[in-house]
Amino acid sequence: MTGPLEIEVLLQVPWSYTLYGSDDRFFLSVVCGSHGLFETEIELGVKEIAAYRRKGKEAIDALSKGINNDPKAYRDRHIKGFSKWPVVFLK
Repeated sequence: MTGPLEIEVLLQVPWSYTLYGSDDRFFLSVVCGSHGLFETEIELGVKEIAAYRRKGKEAIDALSKGINNDPKAYRDRHIKGFSKWPVVFLK
């Protein structure tokens, strides 16, 4: 990364997920766990972006539910240190 990422919050459901966007990149941070809470952050893939563009919030609701139900299935896609990335919020 060559400087701060300009990012904006596109969707947010408290205690569930936040969808961030930066140009043509999208990042989803999902709150997981029932006894000890943690977050799983992923970058959306091409098919997930297409679904978001077609269905909007409905697609992200479904994806976040899938991540919350089985975060281990998304372990390889988890962005380590995401919360420490240098970002500039646009909104």
